[in-house]
Formats: sequence, structure tokens, C-alpha cells
Amino acid sequence: DKSIGVIVRDTGEEVIITTDGLRHGMNRSRNMKVISSITIHIGEILQNSIRINELTAKKENALYSYVLLGTARDEDSIYIVRSVVNKYNKLDNVGVLYAINVKKRSGCA
Repeated sequence: DKSIGVIVRDTGEEVIITTDGLRHGMNRSRNMKVISSITIHIGEILQNSIRINELTAKKENALYSYVLLGTARDEDSIYIVRSVVNKYNKLDNVGVLYAINVKKRSGCA
């Protein structure tokens, strides 16, 4: 499994982007064209996302999860990008991307 890390400016934490995390979001998407174009830019999107919520972790061995909210844009629309990140260790400043979800912003031209 190949992975890369990016620093989220809002939190200062590193998020590891894995192929499993990207695949999870793509497998659940109804619009493969949109999710594919967003996935290509997920590093930049995560860097500029903000942390909005903490969740109970669903993934085994994760201490907790949190949600990052970011945006992406194409020629015609703005998209809200919701990323779920799992934290496995309280002492390190690293989370692992669990999934992404994309929703077209209402009222956009």
C-alpha cells in the first residue's frame, strides 16, 4: 500500500493518504467522474481543509476519528469535500485518511 502525507494547515497535523482511504471513497461514490477528479487533488484539498467534528472511530484499533471539510472547484461547480481521518495514537501528530465524500454545493452555477 503506497501512501503520502500532507500537513493540514488548520490543525498542524499530518494526514497519511493511503490507497485504501481513496478507494473507500471511490467505491461508495455515485459519481465516479467527479470523485476521480477530486481524488487527483486530495493532497491540496486536505492541506486547506478545516477540522469540524470528532467521531467515534469505526475502524478497529483507532482511538477516534475526525472530519475535515474542504472545497474543490471545476469549470462549472464548487464541491464540498468531507474527509474522515482516523487517529491511532494520542502522542503523535499523525492521522490516516479513512474515506472521502464529495457533494456538489447547492446553488452553484
